[in-house]
Amino acid sequence: MEQSYFYHADPDTGELTLRVFTDRKTFDDVIQVFTECRPVVSLRKHLELWLESERWAWFEDHQAWLAEQAELEARAEAVERARDDDGQFVSDDPDTSENEAYQGGQSPDQIRAQLRPEPEYVEPLVTQLKPVLMSLINRQSEHALKFIRDQYPDYEQLSWDKQEQQARAWFLDKTTETPLVDAIANARGIDKQELCQRIIAKANAYESEVGAVIGERQALEDRVVEAEDWSRVLEIISD
Repeated sequence: MEQSYFYHADPDTGELTLRVFTDRKTFDDVIQVFTECRPVVSLRKHLELWLESERWAWFEDHQAWLAEQAELEARAEAVERARDDDGQFVSDDPDTSENEAYQGGQSPDQIRAQLRPEPEYVEPLVTQLKPVLMSLINRQSEHALKFIRDQYPDYEQLSWDKQEQQARAWFLDKTTETPLVDAIANARGIDKQELCQRIIAKANAYESEVGAVIGERQALEDRVVEAEDWSRVLEIISD
């Protein structure tokens, strides 16, 4: 089987190495690792992997075409062997492959004509790349914030909005009941006012991070929409 290449991403460091794959299972495995790797690798490497997947699909189709070609050629040659120079059937054995081919009533040329055109690899159009590129951009933006969220358990993340609401409400009115904030302050052994200040500071910082990621994602989306040729796409994925 022909050799082809892919970029392997280390799941811990995101470091890329060029490796050879020779079967679909190997390629599917590396796609899974590549998709889940952290930190997020560049858009260029992601797009290169997608293009390699497209080439692999063509390669599999071409291998199937070669097998079809060999099978039809064998049938055509069987008919040629089964006939003399005048085109008359010469085999006396009704069980031979030559007899089976002859009984099909097709000439060698008719058999060979059944072969479909040889599949050619065509580079994807920019319009085909846009949804792929947007999917990669969206995935990167999700990973960017996931690094922050992964520092906290899910149940704590679910309490963030409630913590912020109670902290802000308490600063506006010190008589406001804040059961969640009170429980956290008591368990940590810190002053309630200090805790509320920390909660609000972290909420503001997180909003800034989210806003920056959203803005960057939207800016990239605008550039993808406006891209009309490969040079524009390369500019986007090279940044």
